Amino acid sequence: MGWVLMSEREVHRVEVLSSVVAGRMSSSEAASVLCVSNRQVQRLLKTFREDGAVALRHKARGRPSNNRSTEGLRDLTLAIVREHYADFGPTLAAEKLAERDGVKISRETLRKWIPESVSVPCNLHHSVPHAATISTLLANIRRFPRNEPERRSIEACEI
Repeated sequence: MGWVLMSEREVHRVEVLSSVVAGRMSSSEAASVLCVSNRQVQRLLKTFREDGAVALRHKARGRPSNNRSTEGLRDLTLAIVREHYADFGPTLAAEKLAERDGVKISRETLRKWIPESVSVPCNLHHSVPHAATISTLLANIRRFPRNEPERRSIEACEI
């Protein structure tokens, strides 16, 4: 038997079910450790005993998602966004794509795609000064009141 690619969660399931099969743990303890019902542990144990650890891995591993987009839709959408809506947020861009261009895509999908391709500055608003910066500014204002001239020493230097 060769190597089997499994997630940490699936490996943890195999370890716990191996403990149950070996008699080191009861099925109710395994249910609480795996956060599943006792009946689900019985189903997993049956599968584990019949087919081994390979049967516990996710059945859709390696397959494309059922909710995937049509080939080329992503490229078309991002080209339109780059050309016409580069300074729009994902919600407004999705609305304009549907309204003007006939491309119906959810704002969340667009939100996922835009940072990967469009180089729009993330922070368009000015940042708020940090509290320490404000307190430093206030301390400087208190130290040098407006009605008194600043007391700075001027040093001469040769050039």
